[in-house]
Amino acid sequence: FGPTFGDQIGMSPASSLRGMASSVNALASSKTCTFVSDTAAPQIPVGANAKISFQSPGAMTWVFASFAPGGPGAVAASAPFPWGLACYPDYYPATMFMGSIGTGPFGTYVSPAIPFATDLVFMGVTIAGGLEISTPTIVEVF
Repeated sequence: FGPTFGDQIGMSPASSLRGMASSVNALASSKTCTFVSDTAAPQIPVGANAKISFQSPGAMTWVFASFAPGGPGAVAASAPFPWGLACYPDYYPATMFMGSIGTGPFGTYVSPAIPFATDLVFMGVTIAGGLEISTPTIVEVF
């Protein structure tokens, strides 16, 4: 409904002491989410170990896995993560606790040998100013 001074998007209004604000202060103070997981081998043979690397903002990462549907175009169903408003917003239900690693900020989880063909979704959980979960990593065991 008309012109704006920028305060609706977080810009400080102009003042006689400072002049016009030169940055978007609300966005500049927002949190950057850096809790990610990845694997160098997204497909492994039966009997091999999955190796999942984490970059975590916390000192300790708890690793969880859940089964994913297999086949072409199959996507694991996720559910909203109630505490995930700040970062990754979903998790994968029916998860299994796999173990923990000290990351600080990088670490690698090595699973036990996986004895059958399946698809697994791995995620990490940490405490860093609140409860956070990592991005998911999918490993196909064939």
